[in-house]
Amino acid sequence: GRWTLLRSTRVAAGLFLALAAMTALAALASMVACGVLPPDPPIECSRREAALASGFVVEIENTSEQTISLWIESGDQRDSFSLGPGETETFGWLKGYQFGENSSFAVGGEGFSAKRYSLSELPATPSP
Repeated sequence: GRWTLLRSTRVAAGLFLALAAMTALAALASMVACGVLPPDPPIECSRREAALASGFVVEIENTSEQTISLWIESGDQRDSFSLGPGETETFGWLKGYQFGENSSFAVGGEGFSAKRYSLSELPATPSP
């Protein structure tokens, strides 16, 4: 009677949710495979020791052939900037960023996904 109907409704709802979850995962996988999700920014990041203060300066280079609009975020500091093909922008103490060995930051932009970087994993470049 009533109990059987309630139980079968629960089973049907559970099957529906499982099917919906599988469909959502398959859709996400196909979006990644088809490139619907935004790509990582076409940049190379490196670090060098700061000349005027302790810590590091982060260098972000545009490796693409186009001008790109980006943002950088670390802690509560966030700035937007544009880079032409092959151009490099630096972020450090003079712009309000305090980067230490264990610091991290994220870079994203118009048409690109956000990517997180850790200073300890960045290649070091010589100080100017």
